Amino acid sequence: MILTSTQAGIEGYEIRAYKGIAQGETWNELLCHAKELGANAVINTCFDDALDVETLFHGSAVVVRRRRSPGQLLRKPERHKGPKRSWSDG
Repeated sequence: MILTSTQAGIEGYEIRAYKGIAQGETWNELLCHAKELGANAVINTCFDDALDVETLFHGSAVVVRRRRSPGQLLRKPERHKGPKRSWSDG
């Protein structure tokens, strides 16, 4: 899955690397080109409807990673506790 945005970023994600400009004559070609570049997102997506332009869709191909919320940074991992047994279980 390739994330997309018309903005310069994607809320909740941080940009880790720029891979280049992805482009295509269709939206699907844009996404395929981004994947070929090694990206998992395209930001600043744009559609050019000028008649003399061959490439209609383009954007910045980037690698993004979900940001950790402050709660995720402070939360201790939960330990798995086995099923509770009562003394009458044997």
